[in-house]
Amino acid sequence: CQCVQLSNGSVWMNARSFGTARLGALSADGGETWGGVSRIPGLVEPFEGCEGSTIRHPSGRLFFSIPNNASVLRYNMTVFVSEDEAASWQVLRVVDEGRSAYSALTVLPTGDVALLFERSTLPGLIFVPQQISFTVVWRAPRSVPSPARAHHPLGSSARTPVGIP
Repeated sequence: CQCVQLSNGSVWMNARSFGTARLGALSADGGETWGGVSRIPGLVEPFEGCEGSTIRHPSGRLFFSIPNNASVLRYNMTVFVSEDEAASWQVLRVVDEGRSAYSALTVLPTGDVALLFERSTLPGLIFVPQQISFTVVWRAPRSVPSPARAHHPLGSSARTPVGIP
């Protein structure tokens, strides 16, 4: 699971489940206690769940990444966006229709949102990663306040595969 702080100070949790629905819960006291757990409308995950990544952008948008399918196989890496504090989610971009699994979103120094994720072309029920890919999935309007700008070592929005031994 992963948590983000909402604009009112509450903490929202997005978690995997045993099934094909993502689960959400809300805490009004910084995570000391949690309200009821419920399905998150519009977010689907592979059967038996999969790790996903949730971040809050300085603009207030929430971003979420997951292999978006209800199969036993993990594929269709997709990034979603919420502009209403996780009340609803829209597909921002299908990043890779192939086999994919764990992912991590981040806000770059430019304010853009980037995704690091596992990829594979191997068949089978058990996902075996072959590459780690990195790509920019959302470009921040340059008028939005962003973290201090710095040169990023990857320097490009192109997908950069990294072999896994």
